[in-house]
Amino acid sequence: MLPNALTLHRLRIFLTVVEQGSFNRAAQELLLSQAAVSQHIKQLETGLGVTLFDRGARGVSVTRAGVLLVERGRFLLEQAAETESALAQYANSQSSKLVVAATAGISVHILPRWLRRFQDEFPNINLSLRTGLTRQVAERVLAGSADFGLIADGLEDLNDPRLGRQTLRQIDYLTVVPPHHPWAKKQIITAKELSQAPFVNRQPHSRTRRWLEGRLNQVSISLTTTAELDGPDMVRAAVMSGLGVSILPDYVVSKELERGSLVEVQITSVFLQRPLDLLWHNRRSFSAAQSSFARLLRSMPGTGENL
Repeated sequence: MLPNALTLHRLRIFLTVVEQGSFNRAAQELLLSQAAVSQHIKQLETGLGVTLFDRGARGVSVTRAGVLLVERGRFLLEQAAETESALAQYANSQSSKLVVAATAGISVHILPRWLRRFQDEFPNINLSLRTGLTRQVAERVLAGSADFGLIADGLEDLNDPRLGRQTLRQIDYLTVVPPHHPWAKKQIITAKELSQAPFVNRQPHSRTRRWLEGRLNQVSISLTTTAELDGPDMVRAAVMSGLGVSILPDYVVSKELERGSLVEVQITSVFLQRPLDLLWHNRRSFSAAQSSFARLLRSMPGTGENL
């Protein structure tokens, strides 16, 4: 046995592989690459001098040595968790700060509820919200001026290896019209009808516009843009006034759909979803405040359980 082979980090990885039944699912749960999980398990097996898993085409199964480590390892992690909890309670009793950066729509429609719940649980942590464009959000995270970033993504231009990323949920993008619009009674329209309709769009530089038009081009839909506006709330107001139709994220139009001031229509054979992603700097350790915020997001209904 090699000294320091069994660390809490490797033990957590081992137990997660056991619980998930595969290296790939464990990697998703732990926000690691599959290669990193495999390397840690190999180092653990080499250091302990035993084989912990039998590998097969359908996943992995625990060996007898692995079963022994499961029994003792869970006890060790329980003890570590109790110690960590005691220290977290002490840390939360001290004043600290958490900065979250997000794009405008998320800042207005999603974050307030999450931040309110976080402040209810951790009143001694000072919250600060920074709103900006997607690239500004990512830059703040990388520069360390924001602890976390929240963006609607779907493009592949934010590929800095220092950015940690987790999809919290999928955002449905809905085609909406005012209740007096002819489509309101049809409920289902064709791609051709959407292409020919006056469309209220975002500005040309908008990542949302690039994502939407890219997705629609994949199904041979080209939009007839008759108005270009800066943000989703402005687009929603324009649609309600009868300026045209548009496609907006569910969180922007949910209240209007409930009240009947907007009506959703379906596009034949088109279903639009976009990931709501949490960003962080993956080469910096989490503070107590950051860990608490991550745990909160994990517990929120509708967010990803893999955070």
